[in-house]
Amino acid sequence: MTECVKNLNNQWYCLYCLLTNKDKQIEILTSLNARLFTEALPLEVFLYAESCIRKGLVPDKHLISSECGPEAGETLYECEGVDVDQFSLYLENLRSGYASKEIRELSLDTIRSKKIDKEEFLAKVNNLISSTTYSDQQGLSTIEEVVNSIDHEIENRIERPCINTGIESLDSFWDPIEIGEFVLMAGRPSMGKSAVLGYMVAKNSLSGVSSLIITMEMSKEQFVTRMFGSITEIPLWKFKNHKLTEEEHKKYKDHVPIFKQMPLVFVDSGSLKIDMIYSSIYKAKIKYPDLKLVTLDYIQLADVETSNIGIAELSKALKSMGKEFGVVMVAASQLNRLCEQRENKRPMMSDMRDSGSLEQDADKIVGLYNDYRYSADPNTKDLLEILVLKNRTGSIGKVMVEYEKSTQAIRRIKHGTQLYKTSEKFRNL
Repeated sequence: MTECVKNLNNQWYCLYCLLTNKDKQIEILTSLNARLFTEALPLEVFLYAESCIRKGLVPDKHLISSECGPEAGETLYECEGVDVDQFSLYLENLRSGYASKEIRELSLDTIRSKKIDKEEFLAKVNNLISSTTYSDQQGLSTIEEVVNSIDHEIENRIERPCINTGIESLDSFWDPIEIGEFVLMAGRPSMGKSAVLGYMVAKNSLSGVSSLIITMEMSKEQFVTRMFGSITEIPLWKFKNHKLTEEEHKKYKDHVPIFKQMPLVFVDSGSLKIDMIYSSIYKAKIKYPDLKLVTLDYIQLADVETSNIGIAELSKALKSMGKEFGVVMVAASQLNRLCEQRENKRPMMSDMRDSGSLEQDADKIVGLYNDYRYSADPNTKDLLEILVLKNRTGSIGKVMVEYEKSTQAIRRIKHGTQLYKTSEKFRNL
């Protein structure tokens, strides 16, 4: 290695190898992980290079300089003396440095908390070390290893990590959503997609589930106001116009400190590229290592090609991110207008815009339908039909709930009410 590269760190060495060793580019990319890049500029370069490679493009130093800034290009030029055949050494150093940094921070946090649980601390350290250990056999498992893992779960009654939607009727219908699953909430405009996402996030966050909301349709303030409405059952217009009664104001203030303690972070942007979504989840995972739920509102607003290819790329990326980060990915998706040309306008999977890849990649697909929008029948105004169109691990069917649009509240329908009688008429449609 020449003198000019001695002062650079292993993050840049690994990036240089990724960009210049074309014969082993995929192998190198597979062994790297965004969380290893602890500095902003190397992380940006890695995410961009990864995006290019997965699209079949060939990123080089000139392209990196153009997209990530001249400093990135200049630093890569300084790496000209790096021996790409020593990538395994650079990677080992990068992983060791990352693990050491994280262990130091974990130690400091443990000391500051003044609650030192030796077994818990050692378990976290071991998990950290194992997650950053490089292996030439990374990603390969023998059938014996898989069977042993399943047998261990069954014999020791170990439950796989999962979450619920918080919607009682739906949670009773299907099994809990497993970590790594990709769920789609689909519907025409004003059918309740954002309401269902907001309610799901609110119920999970209130129960201590760390969550990330990526909202491209509304601001974070609007989203949280809707969450307040769904939980307190106070009409949204009263928040907007400052018309809360004394009782409602007290109820709202009682929930303020509870909401402040939610393990919840936001990203609100008019449009996000795939690498920006990845980066957002990465940053949220740093803040909340136990992050379990990521919601995206909504898919068609992401900054991808407005074609089947663009949506297919995003769909596969969301599925992959869920598995890599160990989270449940829940995304809202618009339906096209074809469903409105049928007599029965309830959603089907084929109604999703650019639906081929979405149908294939999603583990669960839910269609939302409110008949009031088409019939104007007052008896159906608060009736939300939740159609389980795809369920990779269970049954498909229909669940009906009370959806009060003015507050965004979602409730189980009470027996004997007019809404219950109305829901029975629609049960088999």
